[in-house]
Amino acid sequence: MLTWSQALSSNWRWVLPLTLFQSCLYAYLCTHPPRPPLHLPKTWWDEALPFWPWTIWPYLGFLLLSPGLALLIRTPSVVRRAQVAYLIMMLFTLIFWIFLPTTIVRPILRPDGSWTTWLYNLTVTTDGFACCFPSGHIFLPTIDCWALACDGLNRWALYGGLLLLSLTIVTTRSHYCWDILGGYLVAILGIVISGWIVKKART
Repeated sequence: MLTWSQALSSNWRWVLPLTLFQSCLYAYLCTHPPRPPLHLPKTWWDEALPFWPWTIWPYLGFLLLSPGLALLIRTPSVVRRAQVAYLIMMLFTLIFWIFLPTTIVRPILRPDGSWTTWLYNLTVTTDGFACCFPSGHIFLPTIDCWALACDGLNRWALYGGLLLLSLTIVTTRSHYCWDILGGYLVAILGIVISGWIVKKART
């Protein structure tokens, strides 16, 4: 297992280009969906969870969390499997983003001079309107948390924090609960299939 400084020095070489590629691809497909995006039906949870504009702060922090967590993976074998899981996950994700894009109508707040309202409205107006399902907000940190749990970090703290922060994509009305579920599913598929690939490569 590498030290923290060795992990940071090594991981940025793949985390940075992967983050830039995924961000650019998402930004393009979000504003130029190949097909007219669909509206998914709301679930009971979508109605039950409140609209809290202040959660835009942890929402954006959650967005920045994924590349930061990936930099901290210290076991080389876990890094390699995480890389494979990312690629598999993106293949599944692109099927939806290209052939079955989804969208959501996000509210705009009346300006009141607060930083929260300004940041919320800025996020809504600059973000795209498609690529909601599965949520990239969810699938990237899910793989990171799994990898760090494999490294020996407290899995309860990792998964508990992941679940709690996941709710901010609904409380900011940026996604539906279906998008959370989809994000978890493609991440789990990436992790499971990458395990089969790595195991087969060793035999």
